Amino acid sequence: MSTHYADQTILKAFDDSQFGVVQSDIFKYCYAYKNGGISLDLSKYLTSSLSKTLIEVPHELVLSQQTQPTHVKTLVSMLEEAQLKNNLLINWCFSTVPNNAAILEVIKIIENNYTRNKGKIFEDVADGIWNMTGPVAFNLGVLGHVLKVKQLKIRIDGIDFGEKKWPKFRNSSLVNVYKKHYTQELNRVIFK
Repeated sequence: MSTHYADQTILKAFDDSQFGVVQSDIFKYCYAYKNGGISLDLSKYLTSSLSKTLIEVPHELVLSQQTQPTHVKTLVSMLEEAQLKNNLLINWCFSTVPNNAAILEVIKIIENNYTRNKGKIFEDVADGIWNMTGPVAFNLGVLGHVLKVKQLKIRIDGIDFGEKKWPKFRNSSLVNVYKKHYTQELNRVIFK
């Protein structure tokens, strides 16, 4: 982060974040922007081949949508304008080419969120993270770019990449077993 994002607001957001999941989100987007590649949460895997599912030329960004619909009004409007179902794009499983402008838009959304919310106490931390760096920030950035640039090489592969139920690695339940999970946190700052 300090090599590629020195003196940028996104590095300050990364350094000032109070939760590992926030740093993980920021790192994931920044790494994907600089290097491209596949992003998939550590606890899950796909039943089909990664190369078959996430690597397909000539697509520059391969995404899928979540099973459950969203009720975030701004995103519902953007999804409808993009002629997609009212389900958020998944931010924990995607592939991209380096220097993808849609991923850069996600980084800009997070920078704006950091600037506006630095030091703010969030009553519901999980909801705050969801908005600051999680699925809401990801969707605002990607959909915002999609709606500006109409001829993109993006593939949106149905719901949950066709997985009926996301398989999880056997030991994935051990993640965060020794400390309180961020979803249980209340009245905390996300960015100090």
